[in-house]
Amino acid sequence: MRIAITVLTLSLLASPAPAAEVVLRTVAGKEAPAATLRLEGADLVAGGADGSLERVPLDTVIAVEVRGGKIPERVPEDILVRLIDGSEIAGTLLAGVEDQLALEVPGLGRLGIPIDAVSAAALGPPEARIDPALLATGEEKDIVYRRGPVEGDVLRGTLTRLGADGIAIDSDIGPVSLEAERVLGVAVAPLAVEHEPWAAHVELDLAAGGLLAGDLLALNAGQIQVRTLFSEALAVPLDLLARVRFASERFAYLGDLAPARVEEMPFFGGSEEFLFPWRRDRTVTGRPLVVGGERFAKGIGLHARARLSWSLETRYSRLQAVAGISDEVLDLGARGSVVFRVLVDGEARYDSGLVRGGEPARRLPDIDLRGARELTVEVDYGDEGDVADRAVLCDAILVRGD
Repeated sequence: MRIAITVLTLSLLASPAPAAEVVLRTVAGKEAPAATLRLEGADLVAGGADGSLERVPLDTVIAVEVRGGKIPERVPEDILVRLIDGSEIAGTLLAGVEDQLALEVPGLGRLGIPIDAVSAAALGPPEARIDPALLATGEEKDIVYRRGPVEGDVLRGTLTRLGADGIAIDSDIGPVSLEAERVLGVAVAPLAVEHEPWAAHVELDLAAGGLLAGDLLALNAGQIQVRTLFSEALAVPLDLLARVRFASERFAYLGDLAPARVEEMPFFGGSEEFLFPWRRDRTVTGRPLVVGGERFAKGIGLHARARLSWSLETRYSRLQAVAGISDEVLDLGARGSVVFRVLVDGEARYDSGLVRGGEPARRLPDIDLRGARELTVEVDYGDEGDVADRAVLCDAILVRGD
């Protein structure tokens, strides 16, 4: 076994209150701008521009949205790292040291991440690399995926170095070192003892792209401080974020729940010929969820015609969601056209009408789920068959109680 996860301390300079607008979203469907924000025990205290203060229980907060923040100057991005807690960090791979990788991340600077904290990493520029989630391994050995000439060429063993200066693995055929350019990606075998869930779980959606998970330590209108797998106290200015998402027993993300039934049918042919099955937190082609220029970290990618049903067992009171067609179709010859429908116990509760690619995201009206046993989301063909029908249902949240 490699060394246990070590913890590094990284701190960014605290910034003054950002020029970006900070908005608090709660399970009640409320969106309230916050001129000031601070964490006090189990509450967030939000201050209005008029000096008023409102104490909001933390377990009712869905997210802190940051609108109009700044995207830091990009660095030449050549790696996407997925951590064992679900974090995904993209940046420039730097020279590594044994059992630890180093990368430069826009806005965050240099990060040192123990290899034991890594689930998988995909190497190469964004347009050419594989989704690291497809590389994750349940095996007892690490895997290095080499680039051609033979597809599927792999080395199994214990990864000892991952850096711009090369990748090293104690493989089944002996120690092997490779140049980074020759590696498609790596998958790291899980530790015998898995990472324990964060006590005060938050997820930071970086404005430049990427996700950081951790324990909430402090929050104000200028910055958030979290404990991560690689830092005891990482301070991130809020204006470098798109949003801060909270976890609570009061709500659940629909995409995190397994559907009871999935029906998918292409415009021509049978279900066995369906090319784009649904995906969690990605479009059907594995890209980030972006609609009308707005990026979302949580959601479901669907392709017409798809019909997914979840068993609710009367546990929830409302559904909140945003729908649209992925902006990726803007690079295609067709924009796509679909119709979104929501059914509750077989009864239609929402019909979007025709939705086309390139349009802004549509926020659904709250769907009443009180007493409901089944929820069905349907994406139907529009007026162009199923061409480019790459639909997404984003920030789909099931609220418990009221």
